[in-house]
Amino acid sequence: TKYRKLLKSSMVEADVLQERTRTSLQTVFSLWNTMSGSSVVALPYALSRAGIIMGPVMVVFVGALSLYTANIVLDLSRGELEFSLMVYKYLGRKAQVCALIASIMLLAGAAAAYFNIMTSALFTVIAGISEWGNGPAMSLDDNSFNTFSTSHVALILATLMLAFSLLKTPSIFMKINSIGALFISLNIGFISIYGLVQFSRFYDSVTFTNQEGKTQIKLYDPDWSVFAAVLSLGFFSHNFVQPIMRSQKHPEHNRRDLSLGYLLVGFCYAVVAVCGYIGWTLKFGSDIEQNCLNSFSNTNVMAFIFRLAILFQLCTVYPLLIYFVRTQFCSFFFGNEFPSVTKVGILNSVVIGMNALVTILIPKQLGTIIGFTAAITGM
Repeated sequence: TKYRKLLKSSMVEADVLQERTRTSLQTVFSLWNTMSGSSVVALPYALSRAGIIMGPVMVVFVGALSLYTANIVLDLSRGELEFSLMVYKYLGRKAQVCALIASIMLLAGAAAAYFNIMTSALFTVIAGISEWGNGPAMSLDDNSFNTFSTSHVALILATLMLAFSLLKTPSIFMKINSIGALFISLNIGFISIYGLVQFSRFYDSVTFTNQEGKTQIKLYDPDWSVFAAVLSLGFFSHNFVQPIMRSQKHPEHNRRDLSLGYLLVGFCYAVVAVCGYIGWTLKFGSDIEQNCLNSFSNTNVMAFIFRLAILFQLCTVYPLLIYFVRTQFCSFFFGNEFPSVTKVGILNSVVIGMNALVTILIPKQLGTIIGFTAAITGM
């Protein structure tokens, strides 16, 4: 059958054509950079729905479960097979169809979250430049087409991302992705340090119980499932663990490097979530924005810099997500990862168009997008 031929072809290409040039350090940071994209700016909001005791517990539990299942995927694929082909090899075509549907839905949902962040970041950057030049004030709350809004930015981004996604191989984005680690480091550092600074300024007003005149920091919240859903997407690596590990110079270190990648991601999530939740609650109140950078004005210089950083970082990761959707879909239906420019263009237009539509309809609901995506398909 065409699936067995594709299976054999995939194994041959992995063995013969793939150059193993990535060091262990590059592998660990590539995993960290790819997993950390969309979840970081949503973590302060998400932890506000769990509490500072329940939150770290969920980081450990969801992280350990995700690492365990990612190791299973890595071991069974032997670093050679694309995810849906691996499922077909061991479980047959029906299981492959189920895995393919869940996988594409999850990747498309993650892409929608990334697109939402990119749109918000680009709009506020443009709005900040406009306001510094004495232009009219612009708000993220306005998504109409009557004036320049997030809707216009979403359409501009969709056009640019569609052009990037038509590249046959994602090698250029994988190379740039390593630089993206710098940008995500800046945002992790900014959220964590800003939170610590606010705590040092207002620590005497902190209380863990409901006291008048004090700011309550929750230890536990029964609505912790929101945080668990965000984490399940934040720790997701199962679709791209094979392509990343496939270029590992020393494949015998794959399990170790995967574990180190997850450990680094988990540590960053815990620090950003706790520091961000405490700092944002003390500074802006208990009603934290689902994208914490949206709490700042368009002309805030620090926020402007870090919005640029996350915009550049996600612009390297987003095309990779679209690439993974395309390879899984086209491999299954056409027996070829790139059947033609027309077919790939139609598929990418549908996925990116849906991402843009979601952002236009709910421009400030990042946590909602991540939560529903992960709750439906992530776990």
